Amino acid sequence: MVLAIVAVGLVGATAWARPLDGPADPTEVATLGVTVALGDGTPPVIAITPPSGAYFADAGAPLTLDAAATDPESGIASVTATVNGTPQALPYVLTAPGGYAFEVTATNGVGGTSTKTANYTIYSIDASPGRVSGSIYAPRGVYRVTLSVDARRVAGQAPTGRVSVFDSGTRMNFAATQLTTVGVVTGRALVMGAGTVNGKSGYTFRLNCSGPPYAMDIVIYKSDGSTFFTFNGKAKGGSLNFTPG
Repeated sequence: MVLAIVAVGLVGATAWARPLDGPADPTEVATLGVTVALGDGTPPVIAITPPSGAYFADAGAPLTLDAAATDPESGIASVTATVNGTPQALPYVLTAPGGYAFEVTATNGVGGTSTKTANYTIYSIDASPGRVSGSIYAPRGVYRVTLSVDARRVAGQAPTGRVSVFDSGTRMNFAATQLTTVGVVTGRALVMGAGTVNGKSGYTFRLNCSGPPYAMDIVIYKSDGSTFFTFNGKAKGGSLNFTPG
């Protein structure tokens, strides 16, 4: 009898009984039902957001940790996570300063596992007044995204300043009309607020910038909270000044 495995799970096979002293008798048929567990040599692939790094967060501007896993061969059975060793449901929101280790484990349909860890340093926005200023640009394909910023917050006072973002590929021109959040530490700043896109109001934004080496992570949201524009990249030119306090 030749048995060919054609699928994972319940497989049917047919066999003919063959006497020891004669040919097989097709009228004597046996049907086999077998469950075959085939190994999946590819572990799940885990994607964590945001990537490891330093961020600002507080109750009014939390940092959300999340993860997703994929395995095209056997699918994903479960995804679990811990934050500093304590099991947590996803997504998980950070609002307090400190250091955090975010560990995610994914299990595929045949029991294979993989684990990925991201580490974060979280700064308090309220405890980080200061000023960020300067201009940088970064490539976006054959085009570029340019950031110009001069934002400051004095302790106990509302933020002031300006932020503009220009995408030469789409001709998108964002200009802040109000700053609601400014946090500055050495080499890093967070700026949030509202503004216009090509003169049209109803947009909000969140800007993280850092350096050197200089980089920007800008997200512009529509009035319904959906993302209108996003860019995360390293600067090709320009400079930023970070002045805490």
